[in-house]
Amino acid sequence: MHTARASAPDLSSVLARIRSWAAANDLKPATYARLAGVAEVVTRDMAGEGWSPSSRSIRRLESLIPAGWKAGDPVPGGHASAAEGAGAPMPAGEVA
Repeated sequence: MHTARASAPDLSSVLARIRSWAAANDLKPATYARLAGVAEVVTRDMAGEGWSPSSRSIRRLESLIPAGWKAGDPVPGGHASAAEGAGAPMPAGEVA
């Protein structure tokens, strides 16, 4: 018997979701990187078509996005507070 599995989203959809989350939260690429615990160079070119972060970086960036969130959905708790509430510390020197 064959059971249908949900197909994994393609890479371009995953990257678009990450970009949309950053935009919905008014997160600058460097701030998003710090919140996700990745090097700033990872998100520096995230607006470009050639952006290709590693799978580890993608997982860390996605970890800040609530499960089931889609572009256009309201941001839980308002701007960036959802990301900050995900256990990521505020970057040093920044004020909430």
